[in-house]
Parts: sequence; C-alpha cells; structure tokens
Amino acid sequence: MLNIKRIIIGVSLIFIVTTFKAVGQTRERLNKTTHTVWFACITELKGGLSSPISIVSDKRKFQVELPNFQVSESVKLKSGNFRITRSLPKTFELEEIKRLTLCKVKIPANMSRALVLLQPIVDSKGRSSYTAKVQRMSNFKGGDRLYVNLSDYEMKVSIGAKTVRVAPSRSAMYGAPDLHNESKSVPIMHELFHPKKKKWIKAFASTTVLRPKRRRICVFRNGRRMAKIKKHYLLFTVAVKK
Repeated sequence: MLNIKRIIIGVSLIFIVTTFKAVGQTRERLNKTTHTVWFACITELKGGLSSPISIVSDKRKFQVELPNFQVSESVKLKSGNFRITRSLPKTFELEEIKRLTLCKVKIPANMSRALVLLQPIVDSKGRSSYTAKVQRMSNFKGGDRLYVNLSDYEMKVSIGAKTVRVAPSRSAMYGAPDLHNESKSVPIMHELFHPKKKKWIKAFASTTVLRPKRRRICVFRNGRRMAKIKKHYLLFTVAVKK
C-alpha cells in the first residue's frame, strides 16, 4: 500500500514539473515573438498632429510616415508595448527634450502581424492625442476588405453574394473569393439601419473591383445630418514576393 502511494506521489510530481516546464516554454516563445506592424490614420490629422509619427519601443526611437490614403510601411517590433510620442521644445528649466505621450499601444503577444488604426482626437482643453485600435492581420489577403465603423449606426455591406454587418465601434472583414491572380468586378451596396424608421436604408451603391494585389480598409463616420455616412478609404497593397 505504501509503495502505491509513493508511485502516485511520484507521478503527480512529474506531471506538475512537466506542466510548469511547458507553460514556461510557451511564455518564452511568446516573449520572443517579433511583431510585424503597420500603421494607418483613419481620419484626417488635426489639432497639430502631423506625419511622421514618433514611436518609442523599449529603448528604440524611430519615425513612421502616415500616408493620407494608404497604410504605412511595415516595421518590426520585438515588444508589443510601445508609445506614440511628440517631443517638447527645450526650456531654460529643462536640459533635455522630454517627450509627450500621445497614445499607448499594446499588441497581444500571440499576434505576430498587426495593423494599428489611429484616430486623432482633441479634448475640451484643446489637447491632441490618438486613440488606437489593434487589428489582427494574419488572414488579410489580396482582394479582402476591412470595415471599421466609427458611426452611430449599424452598417451592412453587400459585395456580390456576400454580406458583412458592422456594429458601431466594431470592425468586420470581407473575405474575397480566390481571384486566381485576376481582377474581378462586382456590385457593392452599403446600407445603414435607420434608428427611427427601424429599417435598412441604402447609403451607397456602385461597382467595385477586387484586385489580387490590393486590400482596402473602409472607415465609416457620421455625416453632418442624421442617417448620413462618410467613408474614408485606405489602400493596403500586398507585398510581391521576389
């Protein structure tokens, strides 16, 4: 009986040690993850904010250009935690230039490819900063569309036979069919759910071209009148393998 207890205790200890070792190895792999990150500004720059933006990650400081209607070039980051900053001018009291943090960004450890969507904001005191939304990019292929809804209305986008719905303050992705390296023209319609009429109404309708080397991001914002929507498009090209 005593030997059986010893065997059970021994097996339990081996299981516990193995489990802790596996957890430690998983954490070590996540800590070594290198993040490929893109940046995009989803509204016009305002409040003194400008391009390029300054990024501080660990002890590394660098700048990234924010094109008006495109996603930035990709950057490699060892840490998913970083700050977007702005330098403050020297004064007689300060010997060094200090940096003002405009936004803090945290990319999950298991997200190796991420897009950081920046929205400039100005508070009631006139101070400028950014809000940031992190979007996983692992499945964003050529022809796909990412929809980000910053409006107060639920949106619905019909592309060909497929429909994507996007709630306020959320995002959704349209996955294009296999294009076989050829462009494809398809009908597209944008609808919003009218809060008073309690029904879907058409906002925009046209034809779009799905291209195997291009991805697009569409941002919805409130228009000047009720149930009116503005769209802001960002082009996200697909890297050509050499």
